[in-house]
Amino acid sequence: MTFSLALALAGCGSDESEAVAVTTSTDSCHLDFINGSQERLVQVAPGRMDIRGWAFDKSTMTTPANIEVVFKDAQGNAFNFAGGKRGERLDVAKAYSRDTIKNAGFLLYADASALPQGVYSIMVKMSEGKRTVQCTIKKNVKFI
Repeated sequence: MTFSLALALAGCGSDESEAVAVTTSTDSCHLDFINGSQERLVQVAPGRMDIRGWAFDKSTMTTPANIEVVFKDAQGNAFNFAGGKRGERLDVAKAYSRDTIKNAGFLLYADASALPQGVYSIMVKMSEGKRTVQCTIKKNVKFI
């Protein structure tokens, strides 16, 4: 009887149009450079920024297409910069032994000229469909 009940419930709610948005966290990311700097605290003047690194969804071992970088100030205000471009990172694919993440690299040019002076934490957000993955970077940026 348990088997038939499980079988009967298996079809419930399986309509993909009813799928809800899912947000999850991962530790599978790294910010290589901000304007060429690899420091843990990168000091920059507000303006155009060149941000490079890698990130992937560890639970699905994929590289969601949409990627953005988020700076968060001490008051909790978030500043999102979208439009990151994916690129090959064969070193990452080799390190994790997965060809599915060979495009884990990203490059993002951001105009941060409107951000006030201060120190910001950094997060990378990736999304595809209704799934969003966020990854906290172990670096900060200080606008001077």
